[in-house]
Amino acid sequence: MTISSLFTFIRWRAARCRRRTYVVGNYKIELPPGHMLDEHQEAFLNYDRKLPIVATLVDAKYPHSVTLDIGANVGDSAAAIRTVVAGPILCVEGNAAFLPYLRANLLRLSGTNRVIPKFIRPSEKDADSFAVSTARGTAHLLHNSAFVPNQGSPQTTTVSEVMGSNADVGEVKLIKIDTDGLDFAILLGALDILSRSLPVLYFEFDPTIGSSSADAAIGAVEGLIDIGYRKVVVYDNYGNYLIGTTLSAELAHDLVTSVTQCNEAGGGTKYYDLCCFSASDNDIFQSLVERERVTNSAP
Repeated sequence: MTISSLFTFIRWRAARCRRRTYVVGNYKIELPPGHMLDEHQEAFLNYDRKLPIVATLVDAKYPHSVTLDIGANVGDSAAAIRTVVAGPILCVEGNAAFLPYLRANLLRLSGTNRVIPKFIRPSEKDADSFAVSTARGTAHLLHNSAFVPNQGSPQTTTVSEVMGSNADVGEVKLIKIDTDGLDFAILLGALDILSRSLPVLYFEFDPTIGSSSADAAIGAVEGLIDIGYRKVVVYDNYGNYLIGTTLSAELAHDLVTSVTQCNEAGGGTKYYDLCCFSASDNDIFQSLVERERVTNSAP
């Protein structure tokens, strides 16, 4: 490395350690120090860029329906979604490190955008005894006993409570979940409320992170099948399309095996993003698959 390139790298790294502006869709948002979104999207063209495509297809069938963003982070997903659809967005985020950025970034967006400043806990039965771990622009919830003893617990709520208390803005037809470890537990705890309207689900599939496990991953998929979800589009951790197929326990087993081997042996895909559809939304599934098969990368 030359001296010139070394100084360029140092300046580039220093910029990532400061609060900075980044363009997502039609909006400029603020990223906190250490956040990795801009770096990842510069390196990988499809990284975090498939959700707005799904939102567009959902909105075409259910105009002005509601998007529920669980693990809203700093509002980057909301900005991407707001660029393409006009329906209300409910942003659930309990991390105090991200909330000031989320609130400020949502003020820049048009339409109805609400902040629910809480974490989603898996079910009504769970006691509010959690702590937060934050690193590199992500955060996840852990039981206090597994993290920092005697640390004050953050505020939590459930999917059912959020949807019930915000029913005035319309019906939720798209739910994104990215909680770095509680995705499967949240899905299992929300099966009853999900079964009532079967919204399109976009969530992270990683059985190796936080409190996740292979059993939880497979159990969540089996639970979704039981209430009526039939199809799935699978993306790798860089946002690249992998397959559109039938949702099944066998597929869940294969994805668990793939993630586990890649994390233990190196290389490959570290986690997947799954977009699940009920039988009544098979048309959206087909449209998404057709689009992916003729498109090399997200716009």
